[in-house]
Amino acid sequence: MSLLTIAITQVILTCHAPGPKPLRFGFPLPAKQLERGLRIAGPPGVRLQWRRLQRRPDRVTGRLWVELCIAGGASRGKSRVRILAGGRHATDPAKGDVVRREIDVQSPEGRREETVRWRWRCGVVDEIRYVTFGGASEFEGEDFSAGESVTTGLDAERFVLSGVSSSQWRSAGVLPKGGAIGKEYRRRLLQVVARLPELGTLRDRGDYRRSREVMTNLEFDTTSVFARLGLAEGKRGLLKKALRSAYHSADHDLDARTSLLHRHGKDHRHGPPDPGHTWLHGILLVGCLAAEERLINTARRIARGLARHPGMGEGRDDRIRDVGWPLAEMEAWLRFENDPEVAGAVEGLVGRLRRRFDKRHGVFRFGEGERRRGVYEEPLWVTAGSLMPGLRAYVARTRHREVRDILRRMERAVADLIRVGKPGLPVRAWLAGGEVYRHARVSGTPSVFMVLEGLNPSDLRRCLNRRLVTSALGEVPAFDDPDLPTSFTIVGRCAWIYR
Repeated sequence: MSLLTIAITQVILTCHAPGPKPLRFGFPLPAKQLERGLRIAGPPGVRLQWRRLQRRPDRVTGRLWVELCIAGGASRGKSRVRILAGGRHATDPAKGDVVRREIDVQSPEGRREETVRWRWRCGVVDEIRYVTFGGASEFEGEDFSAGESVTTGLDAERFVLSGVSSSQWRSAGVLPKGGAIGKEYRRRLLQVVARLPELGTLRDRGDYRRSREVMTNLEFDTTSVFARLGLAEGKRGLLKKALRSAYHSADHDLDARTSLLHRHGKDHRHGPPDPGHTWLHGILLVGCLAAEERLINTARRIARGLARHPGMGEGRDDRIRDVGWPLAEMEAWLRFENDPEVAGAVEGLVGRLRRRFDKRHGVFRFGEGERRRGVYEEPLWVTAGSLMPGLRAYVARTRHREVRDILRRMERAVADLIRVGKPGLPVRAWLAGGEVYRHARVSGTPSVFMVLEGLNPSDLRRCLNRRLVTSALGEVPAFDDPDLPTSFTIVGRCAWIYR
């Protein structure tokens, strides 16, 4: 067999064909392979239709998210199918021969109704309906305010049945390589899931309450935790939760004026829109997994909202989290789309950060940390958990040397503090005279997981081999934690637990 023949028949994805049921899901495939089209090998009669969800390949992985529609297999049970390079090219979803998409828009007084139907060649019809309210409205016995939406007809089965293995998600860059380091901590999160009190009404579904009856509004990006944990552990139920949570954010938590998310409060729209409480990665990931363009478009709106509303306060309100989270979220969007508005905002934000960098102490100085007599209090767990991942993504995208050198210095500083040889992990440090003269160490809290986000992979492995480090992590989240949904998310959003 010639090298050309081998290349043409290369298997680039293996998944399930769920018998006579149709399958529709997203996966990032190598952009170079897509140029030759795709074909499917499997049971008799199985057919493939595909289209691009992403405009240009991810600069880091060279892959491009596509929607894969599979139908027509003669087998009654599940069977494995292979997606191969070389075959039919992308199909207009309105003219598909495996499935045809129809969109119907109506505008009755006071609201907009959009119905999307997928008509499968096997006779199945899927339908999702989006109702957006122009003013205060009652819908199916519940009250909604202007700008809110209701999504009905969700069918997670179409994408959770794909049976794509965690190893393929890792190879595609959706999950980090490896997977053994965080296995124990992922097991703990799976135990916690059953204890999370998901709300059940039409308006509340997909969200959770923490102490004092506060709606979390999925703070710290609960959606991304459900999605990544579901992919890493092969848990379909978690992917269904992720879909409900993604639509909850799009329907109820998104402010129409700023395109930011409302922060937690007694009601979904009680807290003000806040760039330091706005996350898009989970919405974007679920939109790609389920090939749902409404969710992808919501992520685009949020990214541009963050670009237009920089989180720069004054004095004690000048906080790292209001810069760190937006940077990380805008970088998540820029991996998906080359968006000039968002890219320009990131460059401006990073430029301001570079001017804030204190070369003597190796920290970015914010108003919240300034103390008397030149002392600076570094909230290490916030810097390591939010700002450093954003800088890491920026360096991966731009190869900026100065920012790379700053990041490496900060990574070394975090590792040095962890390896001091005392119980607990450092969550705060006080600096003066060019050195750290005191630091606070704690154990058994979600914040210690975020500290480890500041480490590069090699330092992370070395630190997790130290008994003092693993004992500091403890059994977190605690089952009786009054803020269990928030603690669950803080731990689960840490990328290192998926390694």
